[in-house]
Amino acid sequence: MKKQKILIVEDEVIIALHLKNLIQRLGKYECDSVSSGEHAVELSKSFEPDLIFMDINLKGKINGIEAARQIRTNKDVPVVAFFRKI
Repeated sequence: MKKQKILIVEDEVIIALHLKNLIQRLGKYECDSVSSGEHAVELSKSFEPDLIFMDINLKGKINGIEAARQIRTNKDVPVVAFFRKI
């Protein structure tokens, strides 16, 4: 059985590593992470995730909402958006 692919888009390294660790413990998923919306758009083309966890407030040129919009123009992948209160 093929492992489902999950992409984590989070610019806080500790949070990204924690989410990746939690997901990988389940053993059923292949997981990758990036820290910017631009990288998420590019990686989604080659990694082809089945699900994306997307931080809304990202550093860089585009935020999580715009990154999700751009990704979803190429592939209808579910995006779970979250917002961390600073």
